Amino acid sequence: MHNLTDLLAKTKRMMEAKGVNDILITSDQRLLYNTVVVRWGKTLTYHRLGSYAVKQNLITISRSLEDAPEFVVIADIWHELLHVHFNRKQGNKAHSRLFHIYEERCPQFKDAEKYMRELCLKIYCKKHPKAHIVERNGKTYVSTPSSAPVRSSSVRAMDMIQSILNKNVFHTEEDD
Repeated sequence: MHNLTDLLAKTKRMMEAKGVNDILITSDQRLLYNTVVVRWGKTLTYHRLGSYAVKQNLITISRSLEDAPEFVVIADIWHELLHVHFNRKQGNKAHSRLFHIYEERCPQFKDAEKYMRELCLKIYCKKHPKAHIVERNGKTYVSTPSSAPVRSSSVRAMDMIQSILNKNVFHTEEDD
């Protein structure tokens, strides 16, 4: 298991080198950034691999990533640190266009995103044995047998996994 405190410090150094910290505008943001804490979550997840809680100034990384390569965990921490910069309490959109521009400055971002997407699918299919992945017209879909009864919670889970396939796998507490 990775030492998240060490990876947080490493990620901050990488962000500094890439000029991401230049967007820290207020002293309040600088304080939050300098004092943010990171911890492992308690459970395996397939739809939320990290979150940033503004009030606690806390980044939580899903247990699903505890065996992931270091660059994947760094990409997740990088993404969550950007929420300090683009804080919605200050009127910013959680995942704005500018947010994604800075997110893509993370080294190996595309590889990390691909790894997380595949991991989410594996975990989802393990938790939902009747589900399977379908490739159609160059797109990936999650499917269940038409005879399988579908509960509303399953529909929500299917919607979430479908959004993982079509968007990015990161999620903030504020998106709920």
